[in-house]
Amino acid sequence: MTTKMKYIERVYSTITKGLVIMSGVALFSCSSFLEETPTAILTDANFYQTTTDAISAVDAIYASVQSGNSGWYFGNFYMTTDVNTDDMFTDPNVGNATWQAWSQLNINSEIDHIGAVWNQHYITIGRANAVIELVAEDIDIRDRLVAEAKFFRALAYFDLVRFFGDVPVTTSLIKDLDDAFVIAAERTASVDVYEQIEQDLMDAAAVLPDQWSGGDLGRVTAGSAYGLLAKVYLTWAGQPLNDASKYALAVEMADEVVNNRAAYGYGLEENYLDAFRTNVGKESLFEAQMKSGIGVSQGGSLAGITTLPRNLSGILGSNYRGNGLLRPTPDLVKAFDPEDQRYQTGMFSSLSNPDGATATFDPHVFKYIEVEDILYQGLVLNDGGVNTKVLRFADVLLMYAEALNEVNNGPTAPAYDAINEVRNRAGLDDLSALDYNGFKEAVYKERRLELFGEGHRWFDLVRQGRYVSTLEGFSNTLQDFPDPATTSTFIIEKNIQPYYTLMPIPQAHINILETDKDLQNPGY
Repeated sequence: MTTKMKYIERVYSTITKGLVIMSGVALFSCSSFLEETPTAILTDANFYQTTTDAISAVDAIYASVQSGNSGWYFGNFYMTTDVNTDDMFTDPNVGNATWQAWSQLNINSEIDHIGAVWNQHYITIGRANAVIELVAEDIDIRDRLVAEAKFFRALAYFDLVRFFGDVPVTTSLIKDLDDAFVIAAERTASVDVYEQIEQDLMDAAAVLPDQWSGGDLGRVTAGSAYGLLAKVYLTWAGQPLNDASKYALAVEMADEVVNNRAAYGYGLEENYLDAFRTNVGKESLFEAQMKSGIGVSQGGSLAGITTLPRNLSGILGSNYRGNGLLRPTPDLVKAFDPEDQRYQTGMFSSLSNPDGATATFDPHVFKYIEVEDILYQGLVLNDGGVNTKVLRFADVLLMYAEALNEVNNGPTAPAYDAINEVRNRAGLDDLSALDYNGFKEAVYKERRLELFGEGHRWFDLVRQGRYVSTLEGFSNTLQDFPDPATTSTFIIEKNIQPYYTLMPIPQAHINILETDKDLQNPGY
């Protein structure tokens, strides 16, 4: 194998005359700043020379995180972060071989969905690089637009390094003449990827405003950057890099968000479900903008893959249908206190239609959509246009508690305040009198219960060094649910392998490399 490992990666997008062009990109949003389609710019001479063109280019970056069924924060992402853990599984009646493979941990580099995750992130990076390099210097809001682009570039690289480990990093304009853009870069060491992420987010935080208003609601802010930095440092401190010095930086970044919440307009929603059913609410540091009616078979939200069993239409009518691709395991359900409001309101196991017909089923995720409101309007269940919450204030509170415990070798008063604020909303009592290990385990559990079904579980278990041990010997049956609604004895198994702490590099991409092809992650 050559010393200099190079990826020559083709990710198909709309390219004209060698430049990444955001032409005809459908922007899906509940915020007005994403209602217009970006303008195609055809030459270096006039590329991003006007404020309108530059804003349009940045809006195309926002659009790239939601792009149909293969979008960044859609099914493929949650397949690789939740259904492959102890929290979720795919309904055996679905008949989707790819989701079943991920659910059972039969993972290989040939699965198309891994390629979609890889591609979509590099599309975002390509668009961000174009903005950073090509927005004209004399545009008044250039610094702000570049800061937004750097936030998204950091977010994309953060996901990539967590998924794949060492990945190609490029901060230059990506060009190609064959209706594809080419990433040609050495596979960069993970620590260097983190340093690039850190720099981009610090640059973004220094420029972005604390809050937006009006039609700009939903754009990233300084608080978004600080909150993401807290997660970056907490992950950097854990496995596989194990740089414990980053815990103090995680505390610093989370403290900025938690103790300046008024300036950023952050706080917990009064009710748990409001955190998901309110677009651009006070609990959201960043959410992927969605919109109903966008030609995506699962609709503009996660509701379609989580909310209902697949085969209710015969009982309740044709509007009562979901996919059942992302269902909670009995192990997760039984981890909740029965009085926990996150369980009481975030899952459901029965539904009636206006004619009085009732269906009962094992627990499904309920928090992403107001099911009755949508169904009773005669709409397809999945067409709700609920934004996907990527980073919530509750997440930052729990990161703050975890990092404080690490830095101080035990919980402090602010650490208790942070975790108890999350618990109190769920109707649970305060924690107290815990040692270092007891508090750490309490935070780990709280993260599982607070963030279930949101794409955090695999990342958390890997950085905590507990993914393999948690999944070893994992086996549930549908009869393990409290009061099971079926007589099925289907076994939920997870065929864990020690190398599943990284995803495979998509084989389709390795096949087109112009160098040695022995670049796959270990085990694959």
